[in-house]
Amino acid sequence: MAKKSIAVFGLGRFGSAFAKTAAELGHEVIGIDKDETAIKELSPYLVVAAQADLYKMTKNDILSLGVRNVDFAVVAISELDLSALLSLELLEEGIRVVARANSELQARLLRKLGVEKVIMPAAESGVRAAYQLLEGHIYDVMGIYTDLVMSELKPPNSWVGKKLSELKTPTKYGILIIGVKNKEDFILGNSDYVVRDSDILLIAGKTQDVYSFLRQQRQAFKA
Repeated sequence: MAKKSIAVFGLGRFGSAFAKTAAELGHEVIGIDKDETAIKELSPYLVVAAQADLYKMTKNDILSLGVRNVDFAVVAISELDLSALLSLELLEEGIRVVARANSELQARLLRKLGVEKVIMPAAESGVRAAYQLLEGHIYDVMGIYTDLVMSELKPPNSWVGKKLSELKTPTKYGILIIGVKNKEDFILGNSDYVVRDSDILLIAGKTQDVYSFLRQQRQAFKA
């Protein structure tokens, strides 16, 4: 997956998780927040760390941070008025915008403005969002319980041509391959199924184990 540049506005719980995960995945992140502590904690992960009150920033102030040429911006701000205003200003500059929303009302407003993707943090954490938006081999990551997630993804090169039983994913990685989607069908729990290059795998496991697996294997996946 090609390196991307992202600007994250608001480094609260969601924004900081997104920014840190994106940086760990090898992408360049600009972070903006008024909280000095948040900026200091995340500065090792940021190419630009700006402490600023977004309520007081003009459009020129925002653009001066180098956000004009980012691949997309993440507006991780809970306040409806600031979230909408900032999203609008970025969109007017031709910048792709992904935004979080705390309510359905905020989500509807952001979509009306033209925000490309609206994320509800109650359902999607910043970590999950970063993987979904930045990793081409991953089609989706879904929370299914307090500490369990599922992910749809392409098979690593080393898995192609092998039976599911040969991969020994529970013992090696702590994850289960629940099923396989191919061009003809959805195969559920067939240990003798031979993995194809064009397949989409459905895996599940504890949150920590799944994300650890995705980080370990990311270079092996076909983009």
